[in-house]
Amino acid sequence: MLLGLAVGGAQAGLAAGRLAVLPLRALSRAPGVRAPLGRIAGDLAHIATSPQVVAAVGALTQTLTDDMVASVRERAHVTDDIAERTVRGWLRRPRLEPS
Repeated sequence: MLLGLAVGGAQAGLAAGRLAVLPLRALSRAPGVRAPLGRIAGDLAHIATSPQVVAAVGALTQTLTDDMVASVRERAHVTDDIAERTVRGWLRRPRLEPS
């Protein structure tokens, strides 16, 4: 699952990079601007799909995924404690201390 999130995040980052190039493509249709902007758009597309950028986006996505997993784990722990306290309260049993 984590790998799927990381790959999905990397794909989203690449899609955002391609989306950033779209205005340049639209502007490149203007007379006299096409050649310079075409080179810039090509350079940006090359940079956005370079292995270094893909690796950096993947690393950032992995960090985000790790943070999300830690947050979900903590929330699940808190929810479990609340549920346990509630049921023990209904049964009037004291909470056992971890050993």
